[in-house]
Amino acid sequence: DRLAVVVLLNRGSTDTARIARRVAGVYVPELAPRPEKPIEDQDPKTTSLLRECIEGTPDWRLAQDRFTSDMWQVLETQKAEIQAQVKALGPLQDLQLLSRGGSDGARTFRYRAVFTHGRVIMALTLDRDGRIAGLQNSNED
Repeated sequence: DRLAVVVLLNRGSTDTARIARRVAGVYVPELAPRPEKPIEDQDPKTTSLLRECIEGTPDWRLAQDRFTSDMWQVLETQKAEIQAQVKALGPLQDLQLLSRGGSDGARTFRYRAVFTHGRVIMALTLDRDGRIAGLQNSNED
């Protein structure tokens, strides 16, 4: 398996190791990154909250009281971009819990959101009152 992968980029913020593993995995499948395995969902209420938010995004059917005021302001300023991203992914097919944690009263959850046209890792943070204080997404490796 004499394989070397060199990644040259002109962006400093890109994860070159991730790109190299994916390229190597094309030639040697054992080298491909393995998807994170879901864990047992012991809080289906939170998963339902996230599902409701994702499914309500294309038509902007989001309940403002489910979010902290700071988070709602962020969403409002990025509304068009967020809607376009979710619409491009197509309907939500599945939500898989990958991790959960918390500190200082805040709870954090990481999910794999499986859509018709892609997969996204979503990080959800709830405040002490159960309102959404953070919501971020990133591409899955």
